Amino acid sequence: MRSYSAILIYSVVAIVAARAASAQGGSAVASAPTPPAPAPIVFMDGKPIGAAEPWSAKPVGSYDLVIPMSDAMMIANLTISEVGGKLSATLVQREDHEPMMMDVAVNGTDLVLTVNRPRDPITVHLRHRGLQLSGNWNLGTEQSGTLEGKAKL
Repeated sequence: MRSYSAILIYSVVAIVAARAASAQGGSAVASAPTPPAPAPIVFMDGKPIGAAEPWSAKPVGSYDLVIPMSDAMMIANLTISEVGGKLSATLVQREDHEPMMMDVAVNGTDLVLTVNRPRDPITVHLRHRGLQLSGNWNLGTEQSGTLEGKAKL
């Protein structure tokens, strides 16, 4: 009887050890690297037209933008220039508004424009496919939206 109990205890210990080893082997499979996220998409008239293309290191030029706001549609011109080796941007609304100076950073397919001010900083992210542009904007933490546009030739 004792030998039967010893065999039973030995079998249970062996099964538990095998399951623990199997679980450790399974966790190695679970830690496999995840595939990269899909590329950001560019929109035209609210419809996707394809994956965003990388920006050049110096996206100097002029771009027409349409920015839907809560109360109106803002039509603006964005001009990116290089002065003294530094990129800067000027956003001018078609109405009689003062030009807005913005900092420029290029990060692959993302062109980031910022106005760093103590109250309600502005951030714009632009992507492009050919001449078409689309992206999003944030005014502080309270307002945000999308925008579309086109590079001028």
